[in-house]
Amino acid sequence: MRFSGHKFCRGGVLGPAKSRAYFISASVRIDFKVEKVMNREFRKNKRVSVLGTLTIVLGLSFSTQTLAAEPGEQEYTTFCGICHTIGGGTLIGPDLAGVHDRRPQEWLEKFVASSTSVIGSGDAYAVELFEKFNKITMPDATVPPEKIKEILNYIKIRAAQPAPATAAATASPATATPADATAPAAPTAAPAAPIKVATEEDILLGQNLFEGTARLEKSGPSCVTCHHIKNDAIIGGGVLAKELTDVFTRLGGTGVRAVLNSTPFPVMQAAYKGKPLSEQEIFALLAFLEDAGAKHLFQHPKDYGTGLLLSGFIGAAVLLVLYSLIWLARKKDSVNQKIFDRQVKSTWE
Repeated sequence: MRFSGHKFCRGGVLGPAKSRAYFISASVRIDFKVEKVMNREFRKNKRVSVLGTLTIVLGLSFSTQTLAAEPGEQEYTTFCGICHTIGGGTLIGPDLAGVHDRRPQEWLEKFVASSTSVIGSGDAYAVELFEKFNKITMPDATVPPEKIKEILNYIKIRAAQPAPATAAATASPATATPADATAPAAPTAAPAAPIKVATEEDILLGQNLFEGTARLEKSGPSCVTCHHIKNDAIIGGGVLAKELTDVFTRLGGTGVRAVLNSTPFPVMQAAYKGKPLSEQEIFALLAFLEDAGAKHLFQHPKDYGTGLLLSGFIGAAVLLVLYSLIWLARKKDSVNQKIFDRQVKSTWE
């Protein structure tokens, strides 16, 4: 055999012994490289297999948790659980256990969809609820009718189960929205105070947050944008939403905290989407609202309506005079007016 040009046979023809030695050496090297490549691929495939197994296990775990949630549970937690319990006693609104025994399914669906419409129709039971709870209506549902049925079915299933050990009896059963149409149950306890004793600094911080002097951490809108409160320190507020002077009397500390922490009202949900209040901000606002409610009889906010109207007229008059004085120095004619006048004059002369 002739291996011309090869690095192992540059001298010409190899002998039989050298040829066998060369092929044995080359074969060993090839086998070593093949084994090395196979080991590397095995380790790679092993890692892929482990990752795949973990992915499948985690996916099955997530699917199991997702499937474990009963239909209507998520919607109940989001929209109803803020104000109500099922067999746990009064929270902000009445206990929903046994609601199907008090009203028929069709009535419940209509009331959850739009309590305002049912009350406006003159329904005796709905009007009674409305009167019992200080004429505060539950926000209309933002979910389709199918979800309303799932929520009501979830309430029925939960009501048939043993009541939780921790009832809402420890919470302030303030006057609340009669969501999901339970039997009238007027509040019997006094409004609850914030969890810890508020200081003057807490009240001042809450006042600043309410009127927008201090910005919220997540840059949410200030309360005064939509709400008014009777307080000498606050000039005035918006009229889009409820007046908050007696909010502690109507909802209690627990109710106000629940609304600030996870509001059930669509307008507030949109305004604070992705901008939740911190625990410190919630406590400061609670402190201010409680203090304002306790002292509202001693507050004498001024009527700014007449003053603002007069100041508006006076300001407009001053601006008109100022503009007139500035207008006197204006250029009254066009740029070529003087040239035109000279030409006319020379023509007549």
